Amino acid sequence: MDVDQCLRMIEDKYDFKFKEKQEESIKAIVQLNDTFITLPTGYGKSSIYFYLPEIFEALTGEKSSIVVISPLQALMLDQVQKLEKLSIKSVVVGEIQKDKGVGQKISEGQFSIVFSSPEAALTSGMWRKSLTSGVFHDRVKAVVIDEAHCITEWGGEFRKEYDRLNELRSVFPEKTAFVALTATATQTMRDEIMKKLQMIRNDTCTVSLLPDRPNVIYHMQKSNKKKEELNWLLNELKTNGKSSKKTIVYCRNIMSCADLYEHFCNEIEQGNDLEKRMVAMFHRSTADTNKTHVLSQFPSYDTNLRVIFATIAFGMGVDIPDIERVIHWGAPRGLEQYSQESGRAGRDGRESVSCVYYSGYDIAKNRCKESVRDFCTINNKMLAYAADISF
Repeated sequence: MDVDQCLRMIEDKYDFKFKEKQEESIKAIVQLNDTFITLPTGYGKSSIYFYLPEIFEALTGEKSSIVVISPLQALMLDQVQKLEKLSIKSVVVGEIQKDKGVGQKISEGQFSIVFSSPEAALTSGMWRKSLTSGVFHDRVKAVVIDEAHCITEWGGEFRKEYDRLNELRSVFPEKTAFVALTATATQTMRDEIMKKLQMIRNDTCTVSLLPDRPNVIYHMQKSNKKKEELNWLLNELKTNGKSSKKTIVYCRNIMSCADLYEHFCNEIEQGNDLEKRMVAMFHRSTADTNKTHVLSQFPSYDTNLRVIFATIAFGMGVDIPDIERVIHWGAPRGLEQYSQESGRAGRDGRESVSCVYYSGYDIAKNRCKESVRDFCTINNKMLAYAADISF
């Protein structure tokens, strides 16, 4: 059986069809090549690695496994739930995993995909040992760095293990393919990621596709950042209720997130029943119960949830097709981040809006990248000019 036959087998078994760039990526990885993949938000990057163990087994006749390095607990849990529905054996390691017997099961080869944070994979202890010993370790064919842009954005003192991911090369089999997956990467970012992962440029396969989102309208709004400026959204919720457009409001910090959430809650009677709430909040310190509620309910078409106030912690890898608005309450710190977050609007093809409310403070020196400053101010001037000539 060759790779094309394997892909058709997977399509028949799981009742879906691979896209062109997904196939190109898989064909590079099964050759055990290091592979750098840049595909737009919503393209289906997770489908590239979901079926790798099964494809490797069909090609080699031997059981295979992969390790996926992921930045967020919520993202890993979401992926495991999706894999469970496909009857693909997977598990999460790290502090979120309360079953200490899982480590032994991993080593014994009971899971084909293991999700880990950089910290769990690189810190000496039970979880690192489970990944680097026994049957599972011997079967590892690929190490996938999901959301690889975090290497440049979250490395350094914030999450220093992101700067050490190249160390995994010394603990997995020599022919293991290293795969970097991201929705956004400038040439500079790609060079830095490849350097930190020790991907040799001439020997690394690259797969990329430029994002094309003609259904998303982009708007920049210079703002004093007073919460009353979002009263139009509040009024929509009061008037339309569950029929309001599904919206994410991204905030630069937890304080802004909580402030807006409290303002909306004071104006809308939410009650104690989570299932009936139209507004929610999601950041790293949000209670697990509330996080689970958002991740399970917001993707549903018939959910009561209409507006999520969130930090960067929400959204990576979470597929919600019917979001019609993404609002940035404050300029994003980089265009790569903005591309990721705004790209969550209009995934189902319907006309959608991405709006940035920014203040002079947001785009001051050292508060964001110069490219963001130029993007906000140039687009704002263009919008003002368009408004002038429209009269």
